[in-house]
Amino acid sequence: MGVLEVLICMAKKKNSQALAIVALILNVIILPGLGSLIGGRVLAGILQMVFSLLGLGLVVGGAIFSIFLIGIPFLIAGLVLMFSMWVWSIVTGVRLIQESEE
Repeated sequence: MGVLEVLICMAKKKNSQALAIVALILNVIILPGLGSLIGGRVLAGILQMVFSLLGLGLVVGGAIFSIFLIGIPFLIAGLVLMFSMWVWSIVTGVRLIQESEE
């Protein structure tokens, strides 16, 4: 059974409340999208991770080039993107908890 098949199988079943809480914690503390993947929200998790890492790249690149003032828009765009993905992952984690089995 491949990774994709396992993730699809996870998406079809209801999570326990403990797993949903762990997913929320992972989304908040470790990496937005990681908890969403573990909770079975495959597409949301992948998008959250990709855009969070893209935002991180923009922040780092913007910080490096802010010396020349051309990096400041990239820095701001990266921060907005990272913050947006963080909020989206929190909403996903809360929904996982609401939909979980007791």
